[in-house]
Amino acid sequence: MTPFSETIAALKPEADGYTVQPDENWGQGRTVFGGLVAAFAVEAARRAYPDLPSLRSAQFTLAGPAQGVLHVRPELIRSGKSTTFIGVDVRANGGIVMRAVLTFGQARPSRHALNLLRAEPFQGPEGGFSLFDSPGAPRNTVNFEGRLVGGHAPFSGAAVPALEMWLRHRETGAVSADVALTALADASPPAVFPLFSAPAPISTVTWTVDFCGADVSPSGWFFARTTSGFVQDGFSFQMTEMFDAAGRPVLVGRQLVALYD
Repeated sequence: MTPFSETIAALKPEADGYTVQPDENWGQGRTVFGGLVAAFAVEAARRAYPDLPSLRSAQFTLAGPAQGVLHVRPELIRSGKSTTFIGVDVRANGGIVMRAVLTFGQARPSRHALNLLRAEPFQGPEGGFSLFDSPGAPRNTVNFEGRLVGGHAPFSGAAVPALEMWLRHRETGAVSADVALTALADASPPAVFPLFSAPAPISTVTWTVDFCGADVSPSGWFFARTTSGFVQDGFSFQMTEMFDAAGRPVLVGRQLVALYD
């Protein structure tokens, strides 16, 4: 197994961007784990434009399976006084498999501050069910630890699509927090899986992640609450809220997930 930090460090410069080929332990079905591909996009942007401020928001469109050698090409869209927009295309087998728009922004003074995102009550990871050790878990989950502490287990035929779990990388090394958190935010099973009574394929179509600006170490445990409020026509709309161990909000994500059940 190639550790996360070595996998990210394997991005090699090429004429118009970077190239990388993750090993098979990052596989998820017939594609590379989407969270890793998104993390490559963030890392490539930071390498190409090293003076970027904090990552505030990221939008990812996953257009096809990422297989084999990946070509990651960041491009400056616009840079203003406090906000910079970077577009990143990830190509494989001659076509675009992911298109990302990343928004980096300096902190700015404001008279307003509000936090209605709350993680409590939740139990710690020690008593949780070790979800990624289950038979049939995707290969990429060997890179993470996951403890289910609330909601419902995948494929349990539950009535409510929700999971509450603790997540952490098995290894992060010196990877920047926004790169590590981008990958970790996609590690939770889809919220719709508790509705299923048996495994079936799914794929993420679009994914948006908004970062809350918390100064965190990427190597610790993070609590993630993933829910779906609408499932219809073969699609699930889901939201993820992630908090650090102190209960501070770290990020909020939304995904459109295609179902093949």
